[in-house]
Amino acid sequence: MKRWLSLFLFTVASYAATPYVAQTSAGGNTGADCTNARAVSSLTSGDWAAGNTIHLCGTITSTLTVQGSGSSGNVVTVKWETGARISQAVAQGVNLNGAAAYLLFDGGIPCGPSTACDTIEAANQTGYATGQTGIIEATANGSALANQNNTSQAFYGCNGCHDIEIRNLIIRNLYIHTSLSDTTSSVDSFADAFTCPGNNSGCATGTISIHDSTIHDTGNALEIAITSATTVNIYKIDFYRDNWAASLSGTGTRTLNFHDNHIHDTANWDTTSDAFHHNGLHVFMANAADSTAINFYNNLSDGDWGADSTSLSFYIDTGGFGVPNNVNAFNNVCLQHSGNLQPCWYFAATTGVFLNNTAIGTGNGVALNIGGTNLTIKNNVITGWQQYLTVAAGATFAAFDYNTRS
Repeated sequence: MKRWLSLFLFTVASYAATPYVAQTSAGGNTGADCTNARAVSSLTSGDWAAGNTIHLCGTITSTLTVQGSGSSGNVVTVKWETGARISQAVAQGVNLNGAAAYLLFDGGIPCGPSTACDTIEAANQTGYATGQTGIIEATANGSALANQNNTSQAFYGCNGCHDIEIRNLIIRNLYIHTSLSDTTSSVDSFADAFTCPGNNSGCATGTISIHDSTIHDTGNALEIAITSATTVNIYKIDFYRDNWAASLSGTGTRTLNFHDNHIHDTANWDTTSDAFHHNGLHVFMANAADSTAINFYNNLSDGDWGADSTSLSFYIDTGGFGVPNNVNAFNNVCLQHSGNLQPCWYFAATTGVFLNNTAIGTGNGVALNIGGTNLTIKNNVITGWQQYLTVAAGATFAAFDYNTRS
């Protein structure tokens, strides 16, 4: 009898560590698998203990609220099972609920540039097809849709959160901008996939990694505002139809590694009044010294960026902001779309390198704007532009050589 009791207790503990949840309960409501899923509303703090995995099944229309944290080397994992998605008219997908930490959100299938998942998503941007990974989406938010909500978000509610990894996801249609007259206030900044927000303590000391994903039709896809000794890694993401792929603003020390991304086709964010400027990475930090390092490398920018003249793949904004420390841009490729006027890059740094970058133009505009001090500009190729570069007054160089233009 004691042995049977021990077996029963072991079985219950096993289910608690790996609950499968759906919008409503199914089968035996044990949480053992998707066929017997518990309701997502039944999750408690015990399900969010370190080392546990929460499996998502089917279409979930409720917000998933984090109720606990993992620990270093023993994270809490949220895993999208095949065909799973968080789908809401206006996205409020995952509430990080404050100082959550040591969390892994895994859609299941890598879905960045040049993946099969990314190709399938491009052909099914509002549909569901075999080969797509886990999805967070809005279904009715945008210029021509039922809602024009400027805070449609995939991951939100961070207030001191840290050590979070988001991978293998499709985050889409948080705001589908399609109208030249749509100037919905702040939608370019706050309809985002993930944010270290500027209205509280933001992201705390630790690492935020977002990678191997496809993110399209958002305002500012990734917003990094308030930080505290935070390292942010953004890589292997296909960004398109986003007004900004990412922004680095606000206060607090941070290191940003932005690499191996594809950023393209932002023209849908054009407006008649030129309300939104479109950027790959837009840096406008309140305190330039907060930059421990900004590393922008191996990124491809192409497609139609629209009529806005201040749109850039990499934009260090010095208009009222300081020039950040230790900025390094290398091995990037920028292909200008026919008829576009905007530059590829505005590079500014207090000590930085701009190396091995390639810009191929269609006869319009200036490829590269440079400002700052103690810069190394070497081994870059620029061809087909109306003008090679502009240099801001007061710029100084440690080295400027081996660059080619034609």
